Amino acid sequence: MSKKKPRIIKTKVNKEEKMKIDFSKVLKTLDGKPIKNPEGKNLTLKDAVTNALLSAFDDEKTLAGKDKAYRYHLSERIYGAKEPITLKAEKVTLIKELVGKAYLPLVVGQAWKLLDPAEKEED
Repeated sequence: MSKKKPRIIKTKVNKEEKMKIDFSKVLKTLDGKPIKNPEGKNLTLKDAVTNALLSAFDDEKTLAGKDKAYRYHLSERIYGAKEPITLKAEKVTLIKELVGKAYLPLVVGQAWKLLDPAEKEED
């Protein structure tokens, strides 16, 4: 019996490329209903990303203060955005990595598609 390989998502983005992202998008369940946050409000990409940027992860216990400050300032910019904002690909890569650590596949899959629409899913 052969095992199925997990799907790999590849990003085909130049590090210096800039991406325009609408962080107000609502994330949804598989049946299309909005995912609710603990307060009962719709979970947006903005919520997921700022939460991930401001979270502490077990594998980052020695993260430098300057990196924490960088994440804080990036989360402030995203949180305050009233319209789509443009980010360099390297920031999007960091955000995707942190969202991947912070959430389950339902949120990660949608967030990654919204953050990097050029990425391709491979079987």
